Amino acid sequence: IGASAVCVAAALLGAIACASQPPPRILGEVDAVRASPAAEAARELAPQAFLAAEQLRARSQAAADAGELPAAQVLGEHAVAAYEHAFVLARLASAERRLARAKLEVERTRQELAAIDEQQRRVAAEADAIELRAQVLRDLEPLPASGAAAPERERARRQAARSLVLQASLTCTAA
Repeated sequence: IGASAVCVAAALLGAIACASQPPPRILGEVDAVRASPAAEAARELAPQAFLAAEQLRARSQAAADAGELPAAQVLGEHAVAAYEHAFVLARLASAERRLARAKLEVERTRQELAAIDEQQRRVAAEADAIELRAQVLRDLEPLPASGAAAPERERARRQAARSLVLQASLTCTAA
């Protein structure tokens, strides 16, 4: 290999060595995660966890700007994990809010049901009282007079009455 080839190779290696390396791909992922709709919810519902993720993102970007690509990679991965943690905390806070609203709704419904039950008891008591008054009024009405019975019927009644009197006297004397 000639001297000129060595010089060209050295110059090429020098140019390659001095060229800036592209930032780690994780920085793009961090920005994508940060721009997601879940990030907005996490910013509102889990602000401390979101702030911790933001700080890790800033440190990752600073490391990349300083040329410390391995550190930028690790910090970026930590930032993604911190964002995911903030997302989970935001979902948990949202679920707790929904649970609290549901408990309030259940309590309100129970109170309404208790009021309806009480109203039903009052109405049932009033209906029973009205029914009792109607029964009393029916009982106050005089019984219709029965007309004259047929002669056979009158004889059967007298015979039944005599039979009852005889049984009663036998029972009294036997005792």
